[in-house]
Amino acid sequence: MLYPKNKIVIKTKKIIPGFFLSTILLISILSGCTDSSEKQQGNAPNFTLTTIDGGRFTLSDHFGKIIVLDFMAAWCHYCTHQMKELEAVLEEKGDEILVVSIDVDKR
Repeated sequence: MLYPKNKIVIKTKKIIPGFFLSTILLISILSGCTDSSEKQQGNAPNFTLTTIDGGRFTLSDHFGKIIVLDFMAAWCHYCTHQMKELEAVLEEKGDEILVVSIDVDKR
């Protein structure tokens, strides 16, 4: 009759570490949560970028407009899918927002 007890102990030894790891993971995720009702104060820092056609984009030139900064890479499958979603938003709300895609690929 010792065998069934040993088998249960072995299963328990496998379950307990998994339980503790899951608990630690849950606590670490929840500790990073903040109250989303808090509003950020201040303006975004100003910057200037060179556009694909050689022009310049300066953030402060578009003060007061809703700007979506899309950090992407052309080879990124998720980024190209997201671009399609942003295009759909632009078709609907084009006069209200400005989408700026910034290629972060260092290639």
